[in-house]
Amino acid sequence: MIKLKKFLKLSVADKLLLVQACFLLPFFQCSVKLVPFRYLIKVLRLKVCDSTSVIQSAGYLHDLGQVAWAIKCVECHLSGISGRCLAQALTARLLLHLRNVPCVLCLGVKNDQMINSLSAHAWLCCGDVIVTGGRNIEQFNKLTSFL
Repeated sequence: MIKLKKFLKLSVADKLLLVQACFLLPFFQCSVKLVPFRYLIKVLRLKVCDSTSVIQSAGYLHDLGQVAWAIKCVECHLSGISGRCLAQALTARLLLHLRNVPCVLCLGVKNDQMINSLSAHAWLCCGDVIVTGGRNIEQFNKLTSFL
């Protein structure tokens, strides 16, 4: 009941953003598991780019913070939706795209020699602001970026 009261007190824009995130995050969770990434790239019209520095984040800080907040809220309140960096990044990218905010999806890998394995990670950024997946990204070598 407390969660419902908090939700009802939100602005209409925040409610809409949360509802969008509630549908998109599980959708992308399933998509990432079921659809090969090369098809996701085509369907989402992602284009390979060279750098994240092309985009300036100054005019978009409010939108970036709101989208990051919505994704964290959905993760906390929907069971089974956590720690999936690519689904989070794709969700944030679409939510920002709907708000005409430019952003870059980055993919990287980390070689963990202690356990002899590779780890992959995805994060979304707008200029120098990391919207999703920002934890420990310095450990990852960026392989590619998509607009």
